[in-house]
Amino acid sequence: MSGLSVTAVSMALRNRPRISVATRERVQRLAAETGYRPDPETTRLMLHLRRRREGCAVGTSLAAFTDWPAREANVTLDALTTAARHRAESQGHSLEIFRVPEEPRHLASLKRVLITRGVQGLLLLPLMESRSLEQILDWQKFSVVATSHSVTAPAFHQVVPHYFENARLAYERLADRGFRRIGLAIRRTTDQRTGHGYSAAHAWHQQSASDDPVAPLIVENITEDAWRCWLAAERPDIVFCDSGIPPGSERGPANPQFISIAAKSPSVPWLDERPDEVAAFAVDLLARMVLRSEKGIPSSPTITLLPGRWVEAG
Repeated sequence: MSGLSVTAVSMALRNRPRISVATRERVQRLAAETGYRPDPETTRLMLHLRRRREGCAVGTSLAAFTDWPAREANVTLDALTTAARHRAESQGHSLEIFRVPEEPRHLASLKRVLITRGVQGLLLLPLMESRSLEQILDWQKFSVVATSHSVTAPAFHQVVPHYFENARLAYERLADRGFRRIGLAIRRTTDQRTGHGYSAAHAWHQQSASDDPVAPLIVENITEDAWRCWLAAERPDIVFCDSGIPPGSERGPANPQFISIAAKSPSVPWLDERPDEVAAFAVDLLARMVLRSEKGIPSSPTITLLPGRWVEAG
């Protein structure tokens, strides 16, 4: 009906770039109109045979999800993605990164791609904001592990940094260095994605170690005005912060010292949340779940907390 060879139709259904966009859309539209649904077991078998023919290690087909735009830099996400792909490939698995569609009309295409590529396991990477992903897929078809608290629903198994303990360690190290007025400046989305671990550690430190507490700056966007007002009101002598502070603010003459989250620097200490370890552990867990056919939303989701480390300057 399409006037194409079986090979061309197969490639169009798998969104291969060798087939023109127009042809891919036409084949996929015809498939939808005729009710075509690929058999997942046949797909996995063909993927297995194709990988053997190409001399590749034969393993599980995995996918990772995020809604973070590819054009926007994110140090933690980049580290997680690189480490997850490396871990998967070192174990003989494939791992492809997908962006969660912004528009519902693109969900059908995403579902079709996952099925035609034989994806069995999904790794949920950090999202830009905390949100539910309940409606985007039929989760019963996949094994799923999340690497962030930003997926509010469904509740999947999680492998995440121990945000509270990591931040508590940072406050302890800063206090050991003689800092007494330790401030916290992060965006609200950062606090949500980390399960409020940073703000909880800040509250713990202020209650247990300070007679003159410093109120945290936790807002949607840290504007220059909000930043200046907060500095003037709270007078911190060092600030534990994410990348949300106004560009160039750290160079102001009236500003305190900074300790960044996940920003490596040879000149200042920093908190390493070890995204490589988080990614490796999450990929290993996901591969085991696929092997045991543990799919869908777990009845008793678990959270694995991995400790970070404090890295001194130099």
